[in-house]
Amino acid sequence: MKLPPYSRHEDGTPAKPHEKQRAFHQLKARYRYLLGGLGSGKTCAGSRELMRQTLQNAEYLTKTQRPMGARYLIGAPTDELVVEGAWTQVQDWLTDFEVINGASLIDHVWNSPQRRQIRLVTGDLLIFKTLHHADRIAASNCVLGWFDECELSDDPLGGFKGLLRRVGRDPRFPMARRGIICTSTPWTPRKGETSSLHKHFRRKIAQGDTNYGIVTASSLDNPGLREGYVEDNSAAMTDREVEELIHGRPQAEEGAIYAREFADVNEPDDSMVDWRAPDLERYEYTVAIDWGAHYHALLIEHRPNGPDGRPDPLGGEDLVFDEVIRDGVQDEEFLDAVVERLQRWGIPKRRVKVWSDYNPADAVDTANRPEYFDRRVYAQRVDDGEDKREGISTVRWRLRDSKGRRRLRFARRLLEHTNSRRIIACMSSYRWETLTVAGNVVHLPTVNQKSIYSHGADALRYYCWPRYHHLRQHVRRAA
Repeated sequence: MKLPPYSRHEDGTPAKPHEKQRAFHQLKARYRYLLGGLGSGKTCAGSRELMRQTLQNAEYLTKTQRPMGARYLIGAPTDELVVEGAWTQVQDWLTDFEVINGASLIDHVWNSPQRRQIRLVTGDLLIFKTLHHADRIAASNCVLGWFDECELSDDPLGGFKGLLRRVGRDPRFPMARRGIICTSTPWTPRKGETSSLHKHFRRKIAQGDTNYGIVTASSLDNPGLREGYVEDNSAAMTDREVEELIHGRPQAEEGAIYAREFADVNEPDDSMVDWRAPDLERYEYTVAIDWGAHYHALLIEHRPNGPDGRPDPLGGEDLVFDEVIRDGVQDEEFLDAVVERLQRWGIPKRRVKVWSDYNPADAVDTANRPEYFDRRVYAQRVDDGEDKREGISTVRWRLRDSKGRRRLRFARRLLEHTNSRRIIACMSSYRWETLTVAGNVVHLPTVNQKSIYSHGADALRYYCWPRYHHLRQHVRRAA
């Protein structure tokens, strides 16, 4: 029996595991985690570790003269991730095995969203499941589990604990042969830092628990990546995302959401520029609005070209040059103030498009009336989870991308505004909610919407997310 090559380069030539993949396979722990950047070979390594242990376990049962056939539970947070990741990698490996040996290891395949399973000639059953809520999966007496892209699940740690209750229960095998494989990119967890699985692994390792082992890999560790892969992806990322999604290094959340990209109000950086008057011949003008008891509108000048005067494929530049802030007024009073401010700058309202929160719908309907913006209000429903986090990431990217390029700036004249919740203060004070656990402050993945500083920053997010997030689609979560 010959085993297939570990992987293949783009030209089809065989490739061996890179250094970090090799270190992952050499872990002696029962629970093994390969944490890596996009394209670092995590899923490939997970599939090879799965098949290695499957064949070794089959050989063990033969030698010990015990009944053949064991169960293996393999999954990811969504069916799409299962198919594109673990299912495809295992199928490719089994196909290579048949080509090399002239005989197949596959006895039968079930391939539907309701049942994805592969039964091997050894009697082993590979069960592929959607593990979005791994604690709800019923799969008794599994000897081994593999949780691919685990950090994309709603609750990675909860999912892992759910797997612990369902795998490693086959009494035919010694404990050393039972365990869980984890492979993932360190996405920021949806339920906050307390649900992060890689942090759980590191805590256990720090406590001296030898059942846990983790290896971190960068996209750059994989010599088989196509030329330009890292550059193409990092162009649409912030430096925080490059650290996490390319280098596989999790980044702790600061209290202030835009702390890395926007300087303190008392120390303005190059995100603040001089601005005097609109240029209707060359630029577009938009308004970003957050409705509610505390209204906030931002007047934005959009420049489609880059500094070199050529069209910018990543969206051009935006300059926030004025703002309208009102408290405790009616929708009409607020909109009257916005229209009046545009007129003061000589900007016809018919030339302006508005981006706003979709809620309340009555406010959007009012703004769309002929006396205001006449059906030129773009209001997209925002999910409080993934959409909001992607919106924040899009604003971060516009403020400063991984190369230090700014595409979102603010007029220096905004520093002269005296309102306590002016946009400059909002950008510096927009924060995550926090929770104190055992004396430690933990940042939750939800914005502190009770803060007076949330409104201006939210208005900016309502503009940036729908207008620019498609430029970053390839780095969005697949779940």
